Amino acid sequence: RQNGEIVSSVRIFRRTLSTPGQDREIEAGGIGEVCTSSNHQRRGLSKLLLKDALNIMSTSSKSEDNGMECSLLHANPDFRPVYNKVGGYECVKSEWSVVPIQLKHLSTINTFHARSDGWALRQAEFPDDIEQLHCIHKSYSEERFITVKRSKEYWKEYVSAELGDALWVLAHPDFDDCEFSEVK
Repeated sequence: RQNGEIVSSVRIFRRTLSTPGQDREIEAGGIGEVCTSSNHQRRGLSKLLLKDALNIMSTSSKSEDNGMECSLLHANPDFRPVYNKVGGYECVKSEWSVVPIQLKHLSTINTFHARSDGWALRQAEFPDDIEQLHCIHKSYSEERFITVKRSKEYWKEYVSAELGDALWVLAHPDFDDCEFSEVK
């Protein structure tokens, strides 16, 4: 702070990573919201806060004082050299699939579009869909990949608040339990 004004920030998110097939979890810190106000940039403030955050994570742990095992950070490619220099972050390539869509088509669907075979595309309904979204993520992602484990609170407090009506789900009346099955 300078004269009561916040000039730079870094946020640490405590995360637990799944380890499929192993009898353990990985405790990780997620770095986010790294920013500095425009009139205080180029002074090393974010670097200073990042170093402090890494120090906090290396000594902070839910169990004993071993520290978190790793830190995760999604970053714009322009800033990766800074994060590598300050924290030793190694950038990994992330594959994204992009499908061009016309948003006007989604707006005509409203909240429900059913097909004759029972499948329906609809907006997620909170809090009603939380249990199933949590279950799908757990059975598909957490049990197959190293990924961030998600709690029901995550779906309730973050996803519903941040995504609101932007999350769409594919639903079928015969699939109302917590089993994951591949759609062919």
